[in-house]
Amino acid sequence: MHKESFTRWQGTTIQQLGYSINLLLALATASLGFAFNLAKDCNFHTYCWSKTLLSFSLLLLTLSVGLGIAGTLNRLCDFRKTTHIAHDREQWTKDGVAGAEIDSRLSLRRSETKRLGNRTWLCFYGQIGTFGVGILLLIFAMGIVYHTKLF
Repeated sequence: MHKESFTRWQGTTIQQLGYSINLLLALATASLGFAFNLAKDCNFHTYCWSKTLLSFSLLLLTLSVGLGIAGTLNRLCDFRKTTHIAHDREQWTKDGVAGAEIDSRLSLRRSETKRLGNRTWLCFYGQIGTFGVGILLLIFAMGIVYHTKLF
């Protein structure tokens, strides 16, 4: 009973991580496009602080997109390796290999997939951080440029 619950929630976590990475990737890409479009607009004049904030915003949003792509590719590699582990475990079980021997054969590959999983989460947390700070800097830059029209 508990193992089924764990498996179900683990599957949900995997799905939600994928949705979250994709959502942030889409938002960062759209924000990056918006910021570049804004920067090329003739009526958008940046000076000192607004130029610095906009530049850092563009850098962080680009980094966020890069981390999202890296996280997605890392997840795919992790899933592929995990699939091969599951396939080999099933095959060796059918062949009559003892459970301890199977665990021994797969231990190195399992530790590799664990590292890949941890790297995916690091990419995701980095994606969140760079996106959040990049958006804040973009908002501040826009606020500086348009403060006379806004207030």
